[in-house]
Amino acid sequence: MSLLLTAGQLFARRAYDLPAQPDGPYILLSEAGWEGTPGKLFYREPGVETFWSPLAEVWETCEIVNLPGSGQAWMYQDVYRLRFPGMADRLAWALMEDATFARSAAGFREETVNIPLMVGTVYAEFLGFMNSTSVTVEELFSPEEREELLPLFRAAYPGRPDGDLLALDTIFRSPTIRYIKARAARGGRVFSYLFQQDFPINGGSKAWHCADIPFFFHNRELVPVCCFPGAAALEERMFRALLSFARTGRPQADGEDGWSESTPEKEYTYLFGPDCRQEVNFDHRLIRAWEPLSAEMMERMTRSGAQIQH
Repeated sequence: MSLLLTAGQLFARRAYDLPAQPDGPYILLSEAGWEGTPGKLFYREPGVETFWSPLAEVWETCEIVNLPGSGQAWMYQDVYRLRFPGMADRLAWALMEDATFARSAAGFREETVNIPLMVGTVYAEFLGFMNSTSVTVEELFSPEEREELLPLFRAAYPGRPDGDLLALDTIFRSPTIRYIKARAARGGRVFSYLFQQDFPINGGSKAWHCADIPFFFHNRELVPVCCFPGAAALEERMFRALLSFARTGRPQADGEDGWSESTPEKEYTYLFGPDCRQEVNFDHRLIRAWEPLSAEMMERMTRSGAQIQH
């Protein structure tokens, strides 16, 4: 039964009238014990197009809750409406096995705490697909905002022009900071990295989502834009770090003590790029200040004609 449901999702789509959204059949984060200010509750597919299955109609939903202090929790889930009376009892196990319940704040399984973890992001992530040169820092931010943000940016990324702030990711980086802190607080061994290599394309592009993969897996020669001066040395360093992590549970990028495991108070982040080095909490103040403005910035840039292409 689960196979039929899954096959239907993979191979067919169909347009339906969506069920009533406010009292839909989905589980809310508040029911799972996560309290906060309601953010958004929406169907992930714009309009009415959704998955089709021989046994059920399926909608993908997402709920976002703004947590006290800072940050958000989110939950994805699939909602099924069975086609035939009397199917619920017979198919409940298959539906639950097939359903997607992905939560951002679900916690850690105890048996995983002793498993070493290497986690990181890249400089621009989705903003790497957007032409951030279509607007300027002066156009987007007030003098007061610039006075707060630019000193923090220059301290975190010395040598980068101020305009590079517009491509700095928070969508991935901010929850990664919180994740590392929470994991380390449970006693987990966590190794953090950030890939900040720029690329000689489109007049100079910041590291986009997945830009680190050819370097970690030592196959950059298959990606022409990854073949620039200095790329071979960077690839070798990243590849050896990944290999040593797989072999010993500790990535060694630059000698025996070149990459420390993070603690709840200190995130030791290894920066991969033109100048590889380890930093401690190097961007935390910047991310806290930049995160509330970055979503607004993306909206302004989109209105001005910039596009995210993935």
